[in-house]
Amino acid sequence: MSTKTIQLVTGATGFLGSQLVYALLAGGYTVAAVVRDNKTTTGENRLKQLLLEINPLAHQYFWNLLCLNGDITSSNLGSEWYQIGADTRIWHVAGDTRFSPVHREAIMKTNLGGTQNVLNFARQRKIRDFCYISTTYVAGSLNHLSEAAPVPSINHCRNPYEESKLLAETEVLGWSEEHTDNLYTIVRPAIVAGDSKTGFTSLFTGYYGYMEAWYHIKQGFAKLDEAGLAKRGIERRENGNIVLPIAVPGRADSPLSITTIDFVIQGLQALFELPTRNEVYHLCPPQPKTFGWWLEQSLAILGIEGVSIEEAPAINPNQPRYLQQLQHVIETGCLAYTPYISHEATFGHYNADELCTEPHPTIDAEFVHRLLTYAINDNFGKRIVTPVTETERSEVLLVA
Repeated sequence: MSTKTIQLVTGATGFLGSQLVYALLAGGYTVAAVVRDNKTTTGENRLKQLLLEINPLAHQYFWNLLCLNGDITSSNLGSEWYQIGADTRIWHVAGDTRFSPVHREAIMKTNLGGTQNVLNFARQRKIRDFCYISTTYVAGSLNHLSEAAPVPSINHCRNPYEESKLLAETEVLGWSEEHTDNLYTIVRPAIVAGDSKTGFTSLFTGYYGYMEAWYHIKQGFAKLDEAGLAKRGIERRENGNIVLPIAVPGRADSPLSITTIDFVIQGLQALFELPTRNEVYHLCPPQPKTFGWWLEQSLAILGIEGVSIEEAPAINPNQPRYLQQLQHVIETGCLAYTPYISHEATFGHYNADELCTEPHPTIDAEFVHRLLTYAINDNFGKRIVTPVTETERSEVLLVA
């Protein structure tokens, strides 16, 4: 168990951050969570609601939770956090997961500038223990990324997200070289999806963002009668499936490294027990499924057939105009995803294998079904969350 008095977590109200806060609290640690108020509620209330969604009994740990208002993009980050001293481990989770060049300035401000500010705070308080949550995709266009290899060249980055995370890693390494006692851990998860057993997630980007578009396409066709479908060149099967004879960009045989939130948390929990020792961990599936497999399984669940994958799909001039337009819209919408569904590095995971006592959860059709069913029931994160009341909490306690 870590001997540090306080575990400081940035990005505490994010998907991974809130899961980490819960795991730390449940493990008996005192957690200082960096939160921000918004227009409707306080950051503290938002975090506590997320923790109660993870476990309705999470309130029993709130006495060990300290919420600190702060913005990692602020240069005076932590100036009022008098509670935080040198005897602290920092878990820097906060980040901007968008990767479109349109958002480059905001991505760099959060991922690179934010990391610089958190490291400066560590310098000011003489905090020597720093865990940075990065991504396997600092590999960019490389064919392979080892846990032991130096940080890749920025020339391999394919978008601002990869570049910002790589540069942030460089900042962490630079901080560690300033003092022999400055020790780091860099954790590089793959694409993080929901819980392997329940499908639970509170973040609907990445895989979910891609599949949400297909879900709404299917929902739109469900409102059309047979004549309306036929006019658009679309067939509806007796089982309700629709046949869309269009092509999407990508490579069917390209690996797509999607992991689960519970596997990532398992890895982080193992780090609770270990001394920090300047190591990198790739938390990813040892044998990732291909993009073709993921698309086939996911579309089958949504009830969509006939979609093919081509590296450079061409519009079929013989198809109805609607299908031509739909293919163009999908292709345009996929541009940001194209690097991830066309080429992916392989990731060495020796350190992670030594770290994690349990094997990676099975990625199969049932798992994909759990992910998409949860996302659909949650309207891809757009449902209205009803706060857990004191009465409901009491009822849970009585049942427990």
